[in-house]
Amino acid sequence: MTTLWVAYEGVRYPVVVRAGLFQELGRELDALGVDRARPLFVLSDEAVGALYGARVEAALRSAGYAVARYDVPAGERSKSLATLEAVTGAMLRAGIDRRGVLLALGGGVVGDLGGFAAAVYMRGIEYVQLPTTILAHDASVGGKVAVNHPLAKNILGAFYPPLAVLYDVAALRTLPPREVRSGYAELIKHALLSDAAFVAWLHQAAGALLRLDPIVTAEALVRGIAVKAAIVADDPKESRGVRERLNVGHTVAHALEAAEGFGGLLHGEAVAVGLVWETALAVELGRASPALLTEVVRLVRAFGLPATPAEAAAAGLLRRAADAAAWATFMRYDKKNRGRGVRFALLSAPGAVALVDVSPEALTDALAAALRRAEEAARAIPAPEGAVRLAPPHGGPDAAVDGTPLGSGSEPATGRMSTGGSPDAAAGRTPAAGPGSPAGASAERAPAGPVAEEEG
Repeated sequence: MTTLWVAYEGVRYPVVVRAGLFQELGRELDALGVDRARPLFVLSDEAVGALYGARVEAALRSAGYAVARYDVPAGERSKSLATLEAVTGAMLRAGIDRRGVLLALGGGVVGDLGGFAAAVYMRGIEYVQLPTTILAHDASVGGKVAVNHPLAKNILGAFYPPLAVLYDVAALRTLPPREVRSGYAELIKHALLSDAAFVAWLHQAAGALLRLDPIVTAEALVRGIAVKAAIVADDPKESRGVRERLNVGHTVAHALEAAEGFGGLLHGEAVAVGLVWETALAVELGRASPALLTEVVRLVRAFGLPATPAEAAAAGLLRRAADAAAWATFMRYDKKNRGRGVRFALLSAPGAVALVDVSPEALTDALAAALRRAEEAARAIPAPEGAVRLAPPHGGPDAAVDGTPLGSGSEPATGRMSTGGSPDAAAGRTPAAGPGSPAGASAERAPAGPVAEEEG
């Protein structure tokens, strides 16, 4: 077991990394001072809830806690105001009061949505992050919580730290291969933010990490979490320009995701493209060497991730490779921006990042030149022999995206209340209400209608 502490400005909470934590949640909550009189609300998504929801509920009930659970549809489109309304409605119907504790069981989407729900519900209740993905080693640490707007990712949010992060790494074994690859994009980012030694180690460990070797994977996650925790402690509310370094690759990534309507392209896939494209921009602006761009492309290749929009589109991950001007439109809404300029966190070397503002007048031409350079670098570095196949198969978790128009926003929110982790719930069927269940909670679905629609 490894426990790291995130501490800053009167805030201190543990990040516990250990296999088997879900079976010991009662003991962990007891150690955090959560007494049995406080109602618990488990928020998950339909995929994770089917795998782990019942066992988490059972572990908590066996420890004497009263528990309700609500599952939202899986995917980035659940980070919307409509889904937030559905979640808080379920909390009200479940009788969650100000003593309640929300447990966010899932990946970065559930963590962001759950943390924001906790921040605004009854003006704030406590919550615990229960990450189940590799990507969530970044999203669950640092206290940034948010939902999306159709024009910009994470634009509606708060700084709201959790009571704890309890990371059961055994849950990673059920991740689809595409989710595994996507999750490592944030680890690549953390290595580039750290130093050359971490970058070299990550190159060597790539094969073991893709196989989810338990020892190597746990070490990688702990190292990534430590990098982020140190940066967060130095600038918890992004007011000193230090925490903004965590947005390396994310100005491009968030624009790609927004242009896709927050569907299809996974966050880590967008970050991989963003890391390459933004490093190419740093080279174009004279702030980085071509050798650094080569290094970033090699890292992305090692984990089977796309290096350019064209590669993502060819693999069916991106609906179409639009031109730089189309994506620049979405970058202008990025929350890091100051005044009229678009702000990038650009690498000059491993461990060295500068915040650079690009004027609106220069943005499109600069992006286009950087994209050409990124594509040239990617063509010069083929995928290593034996690398995982980039193109997702049809059907299943790796299915290619559909034809939803660019910038379409999210779908109407839906969700399902669990009433006790029955076999029906695990199978994805609506369970019947049972003794002790919230009244009317056997099946809850938000009204259909217009939807107003991770570090970043």
